[in-house]
Amino acid sequence: MTTARYDVNSANTNRQVRFSIAAATPVANTFLALKGPANSYPHYNQLAGVPTVEQELGQLRLSLVSRALTAYAITVSLQVDATGTTMFWTAEQDEMGAFFNQALPPLGATPGVDESWPVTGNTVGKHHVADITDRLGTGGMTTIKTKPGLQSLVNSLLSVSYDGGTTGPFGLLSAGGTVVLPDGRVVTTGAAAPALPVAGAFTAGLEVTWVNVG
Repeated sequence: MTTARYDVNSANTNRQVRFSIAAATPVANTFLALKGPANSYPHYNQLAGVPTVEQELGQLRLSLVSRALTAYAITVSLQVDATGTTMFWTAEQDEMGAFFNQALPPLGATPGVDESWPVTGNTVGKHHVADITDRLGTGGMTTIKTKPGLQSLVNSLLSVSYDGGTTGPFGLLSAGGTVVLPDGRVVTTGAAAPALPVAGAFTAGLEVTWVNVG
């Protein structure tokens, strides 16, 4: 008789899925959290004094990207690395499947081709950054439904502008040498406030990458 027990495992509904967002060619000072790493008072390591326009741009980008990513899941963790190069966005979606493509039978284990929730497991194929295709819930329709994935949600920021479309924090609008902030002040792009030029499919200048399941 076996002594193995099968009544407990490691699965639960609160496992977190983590993604990184950085410029297509990563560069420092892309993002900044003016209040520091704490999400509630006291805000330790917050910026002392009045922020510069370059710092305001870093915070603006962090805020806009995090809002764009929450179309399908709320943010449970938002972090910026020490150099402001990369932001890490986390949602409690491992068991929910907000970023998953479920294939029709027969099921295999090839991500993006014949993946399945129980077969694919915790791999990069389970949580997509590309557009998400619904191949099961078509409801008798012959047309497969597709919704924007995380990369497309970030790409949609390419048109954000506070001066009528002349400049903006992302993509082509950021590549002209200056960016106008919501309050009308002007940022000159450079090392302290890098531009985010279009890079192939990354039209807002930012690439979303799956990191892990925690």
